[in-house]
Amino acid sequence: MEMVSFDLIKRIRKHIQRQERMNQLIPIYEKWVGITASIDVLEDSSWAIEYYVENDYPSNMKGKYLYTYGLLQALFVQQDAADNIYKVFFDEKIKWKDEYLEAYDVREMRNDVTGHPLNRDNHFFIYLVQMDMEKDSISYLKDDVDSKNHESKKVNLMDSIEDSAKCINHVLSRVLEKLDSEHKAYINAHKNVKMVKIFQGLDYAREKIVCRDLIMGDCMYDSTKEMVKKCREELVKRYGSENAIEAYKYTFDEIDELYDLIDNEIPQSNVSKKDDVIYRLKENLLSKLEYLVGLCKETDEYFENESENGATK
Repeated sequence: MEMVSFDLIKRIRKHIQRQERMNQLIPIYEKWVGITASIDVLEDSSWAIEYYVENDYPSNMKGKYLYTYGLLQALFVQQDAADNIYKVFFDEKIKWKDEYLEAYDVREMRNDVTGHPLNRDNHFFIYLVQMDMEKDSISYLKDDVDSKNHESKKVNLMDSIEDSAKCINHVLSRVLEKLDSEHKAYINAHKNVKMVKIFQGLDYAREKIVCRDLIMGDCMYDSTKEMVKKCREELVKRYGSENAIEAYKYTFDEIDELYDLIDNEIPQSNVSKKDDVIYRLKENLLSKLEYLVGLCKETDEYFENESENGATK
């Protein structure tokens, strides 16, 4: 029996937790809250339905009503969650009736039995047939007050669960296909640009700064600022912001503070042995730049690994 795939849910969740995708969604708060809540609700309602399938149905009539109403509501919520996920990435609602008729029929059945059973569409009154309530099936009566027709309907609940699951899995597969394709294009656009190469002149700059070369040292110190600037620009290209990743943000803050101390605060202060203080600050700066190189290496490795894995796992 096909059930909603938790693997598909997991893979979609992984996509929206990628830094670049979060940076796209979080600023549009309605979309971010919508997709995160919908994934959680889809997972939760699917758990509830699995519990129904895997466990015994109550023998007590009170429990039968609770289980049956709960199942039908879980099926409806499950579809609504899939609908919201689809809308975030395709900017339109699922056309249940046109594209997923089996799932649409389940929605209509739920609306009959537990959604609007009293005065449905302003002329139907609906109720479950108590003696027919079983784990695998239910019957309900649908009275039309206008025509005075008395219709009896029997529903195979296991078929309803599977029909809905098949449709939802197809919807999730369409969403995942789109996310996989977009992620692959994103990785391919950046994988060949190695961020560590931005700092390929750092060793030479360190040599001149550490040995206190008065001419080249100052020149190389200024060159480190250009390296940091290029690093920031590359992060904006990849993530939309230089501060998107916390480790980079904190490192830039520390580097900026050191540049300010070296260029402004210490030269204008009354501290003794300014040159020695500035030298020590530059040593600290070089250490922070090395840490920044390490972050860039991690970023390069991420893009390399994603490319090797096909950017779809």
